[in-house]
Amino acid sequence: MPVKTVRALAPGASVAQILNAAEWPDRKGAVIVVGHQPELGQVAAYLLSDSEGDWTLKKGGLWWLTNRVRNDEAQVVVRAVVAPDLV
Repeated sequence: MPVKTVRALAPGASVAQILNAAEWPDRKGAVIVVGHQPELGQVAAYLLSDSEGDWTLKKGGLWWLTNRVRNDEAQVVVRAVVAPDLV
């Protein structure tokens, strides 16, 4: 699988920059985003609650999020969350 480093994912990136780099929600196929706190927690808060927030995501953990459209409404689906001690 090809790996691509995106400068927009550096510490201090905005939620919009991270989502743009991941081509969320339009990209087909898997995208793995490796990043830092608080940025990844901010992205999770935005996607899952549709508001700004500083959620804590533990270092080394894994969050698998997908998107779908149901009844003409875009939805974010949590497929899995794995704590770092289980990875």
